[in-house]
Amino acid sequence: MVSIRIIQLSALLLSLQYAQGLNCNFCTSNINWEDCVKVTTNQTCNVQDVNALHLEVQELNPNFATVDPTASVEFQCMSIHFVLKTLSPGVSETPSSTTGIFRGCTFRHTKVCEGWLDPVVVESCATCDTDQCNSGRSVQPSVWIMLIGVYLLVQKVVLN
Repeated sequence: MVSIRIIQLSALLLSLQYAQGLNCNFCTSNINWEDCVKVTTNQTCNVQDVNALHLEVQELNPNFATVDPTASVEFQCMSIHFVLKTLSPGVSETPSSTTGIFRGCTFRHTKVCEGWLDPVVVESCATCDTDQCNSGRSVQPSVWIMLIGVYLLVQKVVLN
């Protein structure tokens, strides 16, 4: 009886986290990660914002497809560091490069780390699916809060 109640309450706590929508760290920089971190904000994932990003990126990666704005979709957070290599014909035969750093939301089914076309070289890429998981920390505060809540709930149920 007690174990069933604990499982039900744990499931409720988990579902509350996802019912509000996924929150990802959002930043862009053409300098480096430290510059991106300085301007990081919280982004609640939504179809309109992700579609807008995907439209901008499709030319460099066809995996970034858009979806119907009324569709029910799941999201993931992403972190990408890429270099865009370009030649300036007649100016120099040596390629120039532009660094791109991006953290933000995408659709869960998007294969963010695959499919990049020349002249993009991906230096690092990762996706994750818990709130603000794309910050580089291994366990997010929201996970710790949930675990502490479950622990306190178990203590209350067992001691009563």
